Amino acid sequence: MLRGEEEPRFLISAGLEAGAADRLTGIFSEFYMALLTRRAFLISTFSDVPGWDSVFDAPFINWTSADLDMDMMAPLRIPRHLQGARQFGPSVNVSQYSFLYLVNNDTLNDQIFGSENLQDSALVPGSKFLLVASNRGRSIKLFDNPHHRDQLLEWGLTSHTAATCAYRFLFREQQHVLDTFQQDLDLLKNKSVLKIGIQIRAGDNTFSEDTGYPTALIQSYFDCAQQLDQQLQLTNPARPIVWYVVSESLQVCNAVKQQLGSKVFTRLDLHAEHANCKETGGCSDVPGRALQQAVGQMLAFSLTDFQVHR
Repeated sequence: MLRGEEEPRFLISAGLEAGAADRLTGIFSEFYMALLTRRAFLISTFSDVPGWDSVFDAPFINWTSADLDMDMMAPLRIPRHLQGARQFGPSVNVSQYSFLYLVNNDTLNDQIFGSENLQDSALVPGSKFLLVASNRGRSIKLFDNPHHRDQLLEWGLTSHTAATCAYRFLFREQQHVLDTFQQDLDLLKNKSVLKIGIQIRAGDNTFSEDTGYPTALIQSYFDCAQQLDQQLQLTNPARPIVWYVVSESLQVCNAVKQQLGSKVFTRLDLHAEHANCKETGGCSDVPGRALQQAVGQMLAFSLTDFQVHR
């Protein structure tokens, strides 16, 4: 394509109206779809959802794209924002543009990534510009696909490394993200300490009204972590163990810290925000802070040695 030997074709990852984790898992699937169909890969955004270029640099390819207008993004809106039929607005040249809406559709995601030949599937439009919205990770499913498994293995990928490879190829955290989580990263990169990560997901309602989390459910996380902690102490009793606890609920983090003290490292100075906070509520007056915190927290949590989550 760069040499002018093929007509340029593009897959544009639509800026999903969702949280950071949903958006990232969709991007990884879309990226491999672009590779396997020989398309250039771009990431766009729209509405009030902050763009990835506010937290990531592009270390290897320039995936940044101009924001798409509402006529173009119309068929990729989530159901509660969809106006009328799922179709482009009148200004879009439909001979050049098509869309694929995969949000929350597990059956279609499994079929497309698990068994279809992406290069000539009737389910994957072949137009010059393909806009895709997805919140489902299917990079593992591609390794079950007889049409693409060998190609992925030839590229040196495995089902367990594909998502990380996509992340590292597409993204490099900007310095302000690293600075915000420097104390977390310093602890979690310490090889002399074993880290048990505990993620307690309290729900999106927490962003607008933090009501905490049922004590019995919190205890189930701790029971699991405690069993793991005891086994690790039997293996190496002299090695210190720290529990790294993350939650969008500040009440949960405070309760955990009060209960377990120095055993736990958690951030009590961060007010959690949803990346799509204009809809969930609880936006701060700092643009992009929600995405900054989400990315920094995911990076830090990935450095733990063992993880307890649901």
